[in-house]
Amino acid sequence: MSKSILFSICIVLFSLMPQDQISPVYVLFFGSVIASFFLMKNSLAAFAITMSVGFMSWLLFCLYLDGGVQSRLSVMIGEVFQSVSAMQLKYLTAFIGGMTAALGASLGSSIRVLMRK
Repeated sequence: MSKSILFSICIVLFSLMPQDQISPVYVLFFGSVIASFFLMKNSLAAFAITMSVGFMSWLLFCLYLDGGVQSRLSVMIGEVFQSVSAMQLKYLTAFIGGMTAALGASLGSSIRVLMRK
Protein backbone atom coordinates (compact mmCIF):
# COMPACT_ATOMS: atom_id res chain seq x y z
CA MET A 1 0.00 0.00 0.00
CA SER A 2 2.81 2.42 0.75
CA LYS A 3 4.30 1.88 -2.72
CA SER A 4 0.94 2.81 -4.22
CA ILE A 5 0.85 6.04 -2.25
CA LEU A 6 4.44 6.86 -3.20
CA PHE A 7 3.62 6.03 -6.81
CA SER A 8 0.59 8.35 -6.72
CA ILE A 9 2.69 11.17 -5.30
CA CYS A 10 5.28 10.67 -8.06
CA ILE A 11 2.61 10.86 -10.77
CA VAL A 12 1.15 14.04 -9.29
CA LEU A 13 4.60 15.62 -9.15
CA PHE A 14 5.35 14.64 -12.74
CA SER A 15 2.04 16.04 -13.94
CA LEU A 16 2.52 19.35 -12.14
CA MET A 17 6.15 19.97 -13.07
CA PRO A 18 6.76 23.20 -14.94
CA GLN A 19 7.01 22.32 -18.60
CA ASP A 20 8.62 25.23 -20.38
CA GLN A 21 10.79 23.43 -22.91
CA ILE A 22 8.92 20.24 -23.74
CA SER A 23 5.33 19.10 -23.95
CA PRO A 24 3.68 18.21 -20.63
CA VAL A 25 2.34 15.01 -22.20
CA TYR A 26 5.89 13.72 -22.70
CA VAL A 27 6.85 14.59 -19.13
CA LEU A 28 3.80 12.79 -17.77
CA PHE A 29 4.27 9.74 -20.02
CA PHE A 30 7.96 9.19 -19.36
CA GLY A 31 7.57 10.09 -15.70
CA SER A 32 4.91 7.43 -15.27
CA VAL A 33 7.05 4.89 -17.15
CA ILE A 34 9.96 5.52 -14.79
CA ALA A 35 7.85 5.59 -11.62
CA SER A 36 6.00 2.44 -12.61
CA PHE A 37 9.21 0.63 -13.51
CA PHE A 38 10.66 1.19 -10.07
CA LEU A 39 7.53 1.03 -7.89
CA MET A 40 4.78 -1.14 -9.40
CA LYS A 41 4.77 -4.86 -10.11
CA ASN A 42 1.21 -5.28 -11.34
CA SER A 43 0.46 -3.69 -14.70
CA LEU A 44 -3.29 -3.49 -14.10
CA ALA A 45 -2.87 -1.80 -10.72
CA ALA A 46 -0.39 0.66 -12.22
CA PHE A 47 -2.86 1.46 -15.00
CA ALA A 48 -5.79 2.01 -12.62
CA ILE A 49 -3.89 4.10 -10.08
CA THR A 50 -2.23 6.24 -12.72
CA MET A 51 -5.45 6.78 -14.65
CA SER A 52 -7.28 8.11 -11.62
CA VAL A 53 -4.39 10.15 -10.22
CA GLY A 54 -3.36 11.45 -13.65
CA PHE A 55 -6.94 12.46 -14.46
CA MET A 56 -7.42 14.37 -11.22
CA SER A 57 -4.06 16.13 -11.25
CA TRP A 58 -4.38 17.04 -14.92
CA LEU A 59 -7.89 18.37 -14.32
CA LEU A 60 -6.67 20.54 -11.43
CA PHE A 61 -3.80 21.76 -13.60
CA CYS A 62 -6.24 22.63 -16.42
CA LEU A 63 -8.50 24.49 -14.00
CA TYR A 64 -5.50 26.38 -12.64
CA LEU A 65 -4.28 27.39 -16.10
CA ASP A 66 -7.77 28.29 -17.28
CA GLY A 67 -8.36 30.43 -14.21
CA GLY A 68 -5.40 32.57 -15.20
CA VAL A 69 -7.13 33.70 -18.39
CA GLN A 70 -10.64 33.89 -16.86
CA SER A 71 -11.81 30.85 -18.93
CA ARG A 72 -11.90 32.86 -22.14
CA LEU A 73 -9.70 30.48 -24.12
CA SER A 74 -11.63 27.31 -23.32
CA VAL A 75 -14.93 29.05 -24.14
CA MET A 76 -13.55 30.13 -27.53
CA ILE A 77 -12.28 26.62 -28.27
CA GLY A 78 -15.65 25.20 -27.22
CA GLU A 79 -17.35 27.49 -29.73
CA VAL A 80 -15.19 26.05 -32.49
CA PHE A 81 -16.60 22.58 -31.77
CA GLN A 82 -20.11 24.14 -31.53
CA SER A 83 -21.67 21.94 -28.85
CA VAL A 84 -18.85 21.48 -26.34
CA SER A 85 -18.82 23.48 -23.14
CA ALA A 86 -15.66 24.78 -21.52
CA MET A 87 -15.90 22.28 -18.65
CA GLN A 88 -16.35 19.37 -21.05
CA LEU A 89 -13.13 20.42 -22.78
CA LYS A 90 -11.34 20.38 -19.43
CA TYR A 91 -12.68 16.90 -18.69
CA LEU A 92 -11.60 15.71 -22.14
CA THR A 93 -8.13 17.14 -21.67
CA ALA A 94 -7.88 15.55 -18.22
CA PHE A 95 -9.00 12.20 -19.67
CA ILE A 96 -6.31 12.36 -22.35
CA GLY A 97 -3.71 13.24 -19.73
CA GLY A 98 -4.88 10.40 -17.48
CA MET A 99 -4.80 7.89 -20.35
CA THR A 100 -1.33 9.03 -21.35
CA ALA A 101 -0.06 8.52 -17.82
CA ALA A 102 -1.88 5.18 -17.49
CA LEU A 103 -0.44 3.80 -20.71
CA GLY A 104 3.02 4.93 -19.63
CA ALA A 105 2.60 3.22 -16.26
CA SER A 106 1.40 0.04 -17.91
CA LEU A 107 4.42 0.13 -20.21
CA GLY A 108 6.82 0.71 -17.32
CA SER A 109 5.48 -2.16 -15.22
CA SER A 110 5.45 -4.44 -18.28
CA ILE A 111 9.10 -3.61 -18.97
CA ARG A 112 9.90 -4.44 -15.36
CA VAL A 113 8.21 -7.85 -15.65
CA LEU A 114 9.95 -8.49 -18.98
CA MET A 115 13.39 -7.63 -17.57
CA ARG A 116 12.89 -9.85 -14.51
CA LYS A 117 12.32 -12.97 -16.61
